[in-house]
Amino acid sequence: VVFYLDSITNLEINSSRTEPDTLFRGNTLASKSLDWFMRILGTQYLKSTLGQVINEIINSKEVKNTNYEVDPSRVAEGVDVKANMDNLVVLVEKLLGGILNSKKGMPPVFRVVFKNLVRRVDDKWASLETRNELVYRSVAAFLILRFFNPAILSPKLYDLVTTQINSDQGRVLKLCAKVIQNCSNLVEFGEKEKYMVVFNDFLRGKWDMMKKFLDFASFVPSSLGYMSRKMNATCLTEEEESKMNVQKEIGLLRETIGDFLRVFSTKYSADDEELYKQLKQSLFEDDLD
Repeated sequence: VVFYLDSITNLEINSSRTEPDTLFRGNTLASKSLDWFMRILGTQYLKSTLGQVINEIINSKEVKNTNYEVDPSRVAEGVDVKANMDNLVVLVEKLLGGILNSKKGMPPVFRVVFKNLVRRVDDKWASLETRNELVYRSVAAFLILRFFNPAILSPKLYDLVTTQINSDQGRVLKLCAKVIQNCSNLVEFGEKEKYMVVFNDFLRGKWDMMKKFLDFASFVPSSLGYMSRKMNATCLTEEEESKMNVQKEIGLLRETIGDFLRVFSTKYSADDEELYKQLKQSLFEDDLD
């Protein structure tokens, strides 16, 4: 699977249609494959990182739209938007703190995949002035925007809570996700969402920590050694395995990989025939796990 993910992301990065500003923005085979990879292997990591914090937010009687809304056009006259901003910062600190302090729980295989991703991006755009920012955004595009943020926005879907969230809770979590997204992209809020500009000082204060986290996520120390097949095993506990149909999830990943192979076999030249054979053998003639 690691070999497949490296190959397919490399193909997307080197596609003639791929520009730095649009890298991994679309719902491509590469992004879909990495999404499922993280979701299958990161279930326990996601729960240990965000589960408790999100449940505290959802179960709090204070979490109402009127207490956290920072868009002046969405609040009633007399509501203290500045106080709401302060309230929202407290929640963002909890969620973002959980993410940035989750290094010990990160599956080692994540770091191998992101190291490969960084290497491919660096090779493609080594001469770009904004290369460093692009490398950070590439890792964040998957780890933050496609792994953590979807779970924040839809915690029931990711089994972080047991009941559906209401509209007020959803709005609060959406505002938190907006701040976390810009923090991971290392960009400030601008004209598009003027009401969020008040968070720019907060963002700038978190960027160094975010960079260190993304550096960690894409660095493989020598102590991990060779990326053996054992590191492809799921990181679920026995309890989690009993609650989750892993074979079904693996089947969905196989379908995504199969889509890629069918496209690959017809789209690319004979020069790529050997790579195609290796992918097919690796993914379908051996056990996936």
